[in-house]
Amino acid sequence: MDMLLKKCPCYASVIQMGTDYVRGPNNHQHGPKDSLEKKIRISVAVKEKAKAQPYKSSGDIAKGARNAQ
Repeated sequence: MDMLLKKCPCYASVIQMGTDYVRGPNNHQHGPKDSLEKKIRISVAVKEKAKAQPYKSSGDIAKGARNAQ
């Protein structure tokens, strides 16, 4: 099943009308991204550490956040 989904593009969309958002006519053709929650946690941690330590290397901050997760 996964091979079929990789070859089929997802045509799901959202239509914005002013400040309102409406689901488009097509449904998603895939499941959620597997590691999205972990990526978000790492991103939040990096941003918090970067604000707290503005002179530290961004690469070091990112490595530390990835290793902590």
